[in-house]
Amino acid sequence: PVSAVPGLIPLSQGLTLHYLTYKPDALALAAREVYDTFTPLREEWEVDNNVKVVYFLPLDTAALCTTSPVSGAADLAGRKIRSFGPALDTLQRLGGAPIAIPYTEIYTALKLGIIDGALIVLDGISSLKLFEVATYLTEPWAGPHTLLATVINKDVWDNLPADVKRLMEESRDDALEYYIRIIMEANRQAIEKMVTAGVNFYLWPQSEREAAKNRVQPAQTQDWIEKVGTSGQELITRLQQELSVYEPQSTYGSGFEMWEEEYGTPSSELMYEDDFSDSDSGWPTESTEAHEYYYEDGEYHVLVKRLDSYTMAWNRDAGSFTDFTLEIDARLVSGPNKSYGVIFRLQDGDNCYSFEVYEDGYYKVWKQLDDEWIELQSKTKSAFIQEGNSTNHFKVVCQGSQIEVYANGHYLTTVTDNSFADGYVGVTVDTPEPTSHVAFDNIRVYRLD
Repeated sequence: PVSAVPGLIPLSQGLTLHYLTYKPDALALAAREVYDTFTPLREEWEVDNNVKVVYFLPLDTAALCTTSPVSGAADLAGRKIRSFGPALDTLQRLGGAPIAIPYTEIYTALKLGIIDGALIVLDGISSLKLFEVATYLTEPWAGPHTLLATVINKDVWDNLPADVKRLMEESRDDALEYYIRIIMEANRQAIEKMVTAGVNFYLWPQSEREAAKNRVQPAQTQDWIEKVGTSGQELITRLQQELSVYEPQSTYGSGFEMWEEEYGTPSSELMYEDDFSDSDSGWPTESTEAHEYYYEDGEYHVLVKRLDSYTMAWNRDAGSFTDFTLEIDARLVSGPNKSYGVIFRLQDGDNCYSFEVYEDGYYKVWKQLDDEWIELQSKTKSAFIQEGNSTNHFKVVCQGSQIEVYANGHYLTTVTDNSFADGYVGVTVDTPEPTSHVAFDNIRVYRLD
């Protein structure tokens, strides 16, 4: 037996459409039932192509690996995303600019900026080390990337002894179960590797999932039905009926579900974001003897010029937030640095919370109360903080008096304080010497469920 791609055969393309199911094992079992009971589908293989499908095996669910965050389908507008097969159509419907390039050239294309991302299975992202050059990983909820069919020449099949045929058919469930276990174990290893590397994981909230699905379905299905005729509608009806049976029996857990269970669920509703591409987005811009704030190349830059000094910047136009998740990227550009990071629940320049990292891999959580700085978490070393002139991804989760802080996807600590219930968000830089320069990017604030 060999593997074949149903997407290359007209009627069987209906088995590879996206946003029909999220469960690869359910899709494989449903496809098998449709194959066994729907004559036009079976004849497409056995009569038109002289092969017998022994069983179907799905590829894993597709993930987006990108060079900047994707908080929803709207963020894909115009982005050059590599993929193949039916995913090219899906990406186009989501608003992206799909590009088909060889599998082995994805890394270089991402590194050189030829493409902005790739829609690919998690194991592929890990094995190709795409996360080194595209550090944002997003679950687009499109479902299995595609479906493979294990086939055998029909003439050979017809001449096999009955007991051999029976054995091969009886082994189908075992083969699928084993295959799904392999996928899940590969995903577990990939997640561990990418979390350690500081990859940023995003799960779209339900509203964004529905918005993405509505961009693709039912239009993708209807366009395909128009090409293949009435038998296409019958195939989809049968497939959906079988999926309703097999989805509840699914044992599959995606890599993102593993990540969510192990490392926590991100917030669901995006309340504020800024990628600093618009210099009129409300952040201060000024140059004084003590500091300098400016926009440049899609980042917000903070330069401290005075000896043993710190500075803070925030955007009042963004509004005040109560319970939320705050995320931002911060890059130490140059100069000696004591610490840099985010401020939150800020009342004014003398009252706020602060989460900062140090260039030597330490972090600290502060409270500033009436211009007095109070440690909530003393200076602590963490292997998860990128040292030197590197980029660190900050995450702060505030709920009531509980404040959780994360660096590069890793939980660091929880502190408790009820001094400030809400406030503005911003950035800070502290330096023992002049000319410390930090660039900030991709700030996002999510509402907690």
